[in-house]
Amino acid sequence: MIYRLLLGSILTTSLLAGLTVSAYADDTPILDTELKTECELFNVINGSLAASLDKKILSSDESLGGTPASVEVSCNGTIDIQISAPTQESGPGLSADATLSSSAQFRDLTVTPSQPATDVPPDSEGNVEGKITINMSVNNGNQPLQPGNYNFTVTLTVVPK
Repeated sequence: MIYRLLLGSILTTSLLAGLTVSAYADDTPILDTELKTECELFNVINGSLAASLDKKILSSDESLGGTPASVEVSCNGTIDIQISAPTQESGPGLSADATLSSSAQFRDLTVTPSQPATDVPPDSEGNVEGKITINMSVNNGNQPLQPGNYNFTVTLTVVPK
C-alpha cells in the first residue's frame, strides 16, 4: 500500500516537473488552437444537355432528356456555395440574344450566379454532407441552334468557413 502511494507521488512529481513553464510579467503562456472546417468533394459526375423539340434550347433538365451534373460534399462545419454562369468551351456560335443560365441545388437551397455566396449551416451533428446537383440551360432566342457538338463549363465553388 505504501509502495503504491510512493509510486504515485513519484509519477505526480515527474509529471509536474515536465509541465513546469517559466513565465515573466510580459511572457504569459497562451494555449490556443483554431479548428478549421475541412471539406472533401468526391464522386463528380458530368451532366449532359438535351435539345428542345424546336432546337432553340439546350438543357440538363431531365424532362427534356438531359442529365444534371453532380458532386458529393462532406464537410465538418459551415460552408459557402457559389456557382458561375455557364461558359461555352466549344461548338457552333450562339445567337446574339442567347441566354445561358445555371443553378446548384443542395438540400432545400437553390444557388444561382446572380447571388452572392450562399451560407450552408451544418446539420445537428455539425456536418454538411450530401449531393450538390448542377443544372444549366442555353436559350438561343428565336433562332434554332446549329448542328454540332456543344461543350459548356460551370464552376461550382465550395468554401469552408
